[in-house]
Formats: sequence, C-alpha cells, structure tokens
Amino acid sequence: MSGQMFRRRGYITAVQWFHLGDHPGVFRREYWPEPRAGCWRYWIGRADAGYVVEPGDWICTDEGGRSWPLHPDEFAKRYEPLSPSITSEGRG
Repeated sequence: MSGQMFRRRGYITAVQWFHLGDHPGVFRREYWPEPRAGCWRYWIGRADAGYVVEPGDWICTDEGGRSWPLHPDEFAKRYEPLSPSITSEGRG
C-alpha cells in the first residue's frame, strides 16, 4: 500500500509514571471489562473509556489536554526532549 507520509505536529508534555501521585489523571479502578473483587488496574481517561497504565509508562499530554500512556520503548522511538532554550522561549 502506498500513501503520503506524515509527521506529527505540536508538542507534548510527559511524565514517567510509577505510582499514584505521579500524574493527576491516573486513578485506580476495578479491572475492566469484568470487575472482580480485589482486582485493580491503574487507568487514565474517563471512567468509561481510557487506557490501562503500567508502572514505567510515560503519560503524554498534548496541547489540547488529552492524555495517554506509552510504553518506555515506544516513547523513546517517537519523542525526544526539547532543549532548555526552546522550552524557555515558548517552544521556539
């Protein structure tokens, strides 16, 4: 299949998540879709739709305020840190 190639625009902020409190959007909820007593997962998003978060995942937040987790390997493939001069100048 051929097609035109694209790259992402915009910026994200990211924090590596290890436990509750590392990111305000992550919460603990019963395992879904089949809740069982004592079976919990960490979650980001709305209560009815979102993503499972594992310790070590990066929580990315775009300029629109949407957040999602990425495994550390995938995060390293997609993103690189901005230099301090770019971030202090308001993203260049």
